[in-house]
Amino acid sequence: MASKKLHKRLHTQLDSFLAERKKAGIVGHWPPVTDEDQVAAYKLFYAILNAKYERDDSNDMPVTVRLRDHTRHRPSHYCDVPHDFKPDADHSLILDLLVSNVQIAMGELDTFLKIAGHYKRVAEKYVKDKATADEASRNPIRLPEQKGKTP
Repeated sequence: MASKKLHKRLHTQLDSFLAERKKAGIVGHWPPVTDEDQVAAYKLFYAILNAKYERDDSNDMPVTVRLRDHTRHRPSHYCDVPHDFKPDADHSLILDLLVSNVQIAMGELDTFLKIAGHYKRVAEKYVKDKATADEASRNPIRLPEQKGKTP
């Protein structure tokens, strides 16, 4: 069991983290997430994990935390893959998870390339239309002269 001093320090960190409630301001949107909020959350989570678990010889913990700011980054749908490889075991679950992760990554890449291609085509069309408009402004269309009338 963790000491009272540690409990007090964790409570202080938690109170500090929760001191200000963030609101979206716009219905259906997320509130802003600052870098300071993320750092404070990491420190809080790792303080809790450090209190609970002893680190191994290489200073790693048995549990890790990964925070993702969805206001800046796409969600991750990857599956955790067990690393308990045993020679005689059925490895179909591990293989299925690895293949799923590759398929998910390929889907993300395909979506990115489609979006990037769309924006590239839009930009190219804009540049082409702008060049056409600039050319037209330099060479205005002249109406054919009517016989007997001069401007």
